[in-house]
Amino acid sequence: MEKLFTSASQPFFQSTQMLQLGAISLKEYSKFILKHFEKAEKNISQEAIDFAYQTAGGKFYTLTNYKRAL
Repeated sequence: MEKLFTSASQPFFQSTQMLQLGAISLKEYSKFILKHFEKAEKNISQEAIDFAYQTAGGKFYTLTNYKRAL
C-alpha cells in the first residue's frame, strides 16, 4: 500500500506525508487487550499479553495481525 503514495507512477504520489507510528506502551496495550477479552467473555494472562507485545515489538500493525492469527 505504501507504494500508492511513494511511487511516481501511482495515482496518489506525493498527495500526503508519511507518518511513522511508534510502539504502543505495554500498559496501554494491556488495557486494550483486557477490555476486548472481557467483552468476549474470554480470559488471557498478563504473561500471554507480555509475550504477544514482546514478539511484535509493540508495533500496532504487527500486534493487530498477530491477534487475527490467534
